Amino acid sequence: MHSQTDIIENIKKNILLISSENSIGSGFYIPQWGLIITSYHTVEGCRLVTFSDYNKNHRNYASLIYFNAQADVAFFKPQQPLPNKPKFLINKEAIAIGKQVYALGFPFELAFSATKGIISNSVVAKNNYNHIQHDAALNPGNSGGPLIDEKGNLLGMNSFTFKESDNISFSLNTEHLVQAYDQLKGKETGLYSTCNNCLNLVEESLKAQICSNCGSEISFPPQVKKEKYFGIKGEVESILELLGFDYYLARKGNSAWEIYQGSATLELSYHKESGLIIGDSYLCKLPQKGIDKLYEFILKQNDKLEGMRFCVKDNDIILSTLIYDKYFSIESGKYILSKLLSSSDYYDDILVKEYGANW
Repeated sequence: MHSQTDIIENIKKNILLISSENSIGSGFYIPQWGLIITSYHTVEGCRLVTFSDYNKNHRNYASLIYFNAQADVAFFKPQQPLPNKPKFLINKEAIAIGKQVYALGFPFELAFSATKGIISNSVVAKNNYNHIQHDAALNPGNSGGPLIDEKGNLLGMNSFTFKESDNISFSLNTEHLVQAYDQLKGKETGLYSTCNNCLNLVEESLKAQICSNCGSEISFPPQVKKEKYFGIKGEVESILELLGFDYYLARKGNSAWEIYQGSATLELSYHKESGLIIGDSYLCKLPQKGIDKLYEFILKQNDKLEGMRFCVKDNDIILSTLIYDKYFSIESGKYILSKLLSSSDYYDDILVKEYGANW
């Protein structure tokens, strides 16, 4: 018999952080379907998203193959099947009130979390679709993650919560996910949507974006154009490209990017209001012992470093840089970011091998 901790530790391998041009949310991979499930409002208007695993590593692309705006659900297909993912057991039984559940995901884009709750109503209708009402906390970023029971069975997809409520949360019942998947079987190509009016499955057509059954208009997202942003954001993406990174894959929302160099994770963001371009390279985590010596080392390095500073946030050791946009150019930005990346490679090894820091 597996403990609750073991079950969640196993399932979290399937939980993904989903990034679109407009938003960031949670999602999950069902290996037997070969598909990623997430909430439609997180990816609305996007045919292509990026995703990373529960450690926020291994970023890759996934393409939209199905969406249902009323049910607020979208299916994406990764470029390749994701390896080493446990099979997701999908609940097919009636859900009892009082059943213990767990909502999994990335609230506020923080680390993976699991919040516990109790089902208070197993059938709540919204827009013709059944939802499960429970009191497991859902925060911004949790949308699109799975709701599981104590055995790890998939009960639903986390959808929404009432802002003024005390954890009154709702998850789309898996019956609708299974129904959509069954409709898509045998359809290897194309983009499909469910008509909001007659609930017919509609395939995108170049001639007309309408339901062939009832004539209702279907709004399919525009074709993907991997174009750089304009202005400062475009210059940041040009630098990433010059440094050998896929700028589109690195996007995390509208004004942020994330890249990996060795074991370090570099987060870039542009704040137009302040004019600051911020680069934070997450190197490693504080050791349990010998912290005094480590702090002494990074403080001495701060006296030597030019344009960079060590800092500690929570348990993370970060090497950071700040650039004002009015002094920013592709040439200067490339020099500063390449220096930050090379310094990250140099210092993370020292911090781990000589000062006991943890990866």
